[in-house]
Amino acid sequence: MLYDNHILTIGFFELTGDVCGVTTYTRPDGTIIWFEKAPPKDPPTPAQLTMRNRWRLAIEAWRQLPLATRDAWQHAVKRASLKINPTALWVYYQTTNDYQAIDTIARQTAENLR
Repeated sequence: MLYDNHILTIGFFELTGDVCGVTTYTRPDGTIIWFEKAPPKDPPTPAQLTMRNRWRLAIEAWRQLPLATRDAWQHAVKRASLKINPTALWVYYQTTNDYQAIDTIARQTAENLR
């Protein structure tokens, strides 16, 4: 469902995510997408449980990293002007094993991320 691009903008804030039973986001071309929020599966499927466990383990690993390592990830995200926080980037790395992407970010930012 497409709507006018200004409907979800309030002052400097742009609403995205789940709002009143509707999920909404803005595509890179500026088009706003709305769709009815899908209810979670109950009970979760085995694949959902596996992925949730991987995310939980990735967050635990992030919390156990030395402060200097977490700072390196923070600096890399900032220097690369990524629109993601360092924790989310770490979770992506841990759950996808996309070494090429992390190595590219490390090379471009001169940070040691592995």
